[in-house]
Amino acid sequence: MKVERIISSPYTRAIQTIQPLANQLNIEIEINNQLAERSLSSIPFSDWFEKLRATFDDFHLKYEGGESSQEATGRIVSVVNTVINEGGENTIIVTHGNIMALLLNFYNKEFGFEDWE
Repeated sequence: MKVERIISSPYTRAIQTIQPLANQLNIEIEINNQLAERSLSSIPFSDWFEKLRATFDDFHLKYEGGESSQEATGRIVSVVNTVINEGGENTIIVTHGNIMALLLNFYNKEFGFEDWE
């Protein structure tokens, strides 16, 4: 498949993951902050796993300094819709596990926390 565009999260590990392909294809990586991983909270939780699970059950649940599942979904769906509207059918979008799971859930409501896990 021909790749014409690569859009990536600003996180180093995302860029480092796609950089070899970008180099091979001679394509510049576009950085998009909307593709950054979702922040669950600004407070560290010892039970973060259960708190994350709860956000898949209640998409409006939001912890202090964090993003709800609904907000994070809106952010990544916005990127995908922009790419589609620009005719970007040959675009690679590089992001992270939790926000990608939310994107997949947007298109397939059966995709949930256990699938992310």
